[in-house]
Amino acid sequence: MQPKEIFLSQPITATIKCPSCGETLLYGVTQCRFCGNAISESYAKESVVSEAVLTHAVKSANIIRSLRALLYFLLAMTVFACLWDRPYLQVLVILSFLNLIAPVRWLRKYGGLGANSEIIKARKEMKIEFGLWLAVSIFQAIAILIWLLRNRAIQQALGADSP
Repeated sequence: MQPKEIFLSQPITATIKCPSCGETLLYGVTQCRFCGNAISESYAKESVVSEAVLTHAVKSANIIRSLRALLYFLLAMTVFACLWDRPYLQVLVILSFLNLIAPVRWLRKYGGLGANSEIIKARKEMKIEFGLWLAVSIFQAIAILIWLLRNRAIQQALGADSP
């Protein structure tokens, strides 16, 4: 297995929720150890799939949220580039726009899941992440415009000074 595949396909323990008491159980049990309720095979199959989807959604949201440090770094580099005339602003904007994709994809894929409290929290966080990345991208686009206008003004001033 390639290192990339190992990272992307982390194992998820198959669990189900007891239909009676709501406790988390390992997939394959036939009776809840908390309340003694019998668990049917059809319910267990349905529950394990929904639990796996919820787990993957929350895991994905946590990974996306962990990129927030990159957001602050790109914002600081944008300010630095504007103040000291660095020509790599376009690269910073591209990186920010690429990071807009992750929260949008998450919201499209998992945004319609049920009223689970973890999903509601993750949905709210993904909307915040989208807003932050969008704001940084807009800020960077404005910074590029200012940088271009400033460079044009400098070039025109130098052109006017030469005989």
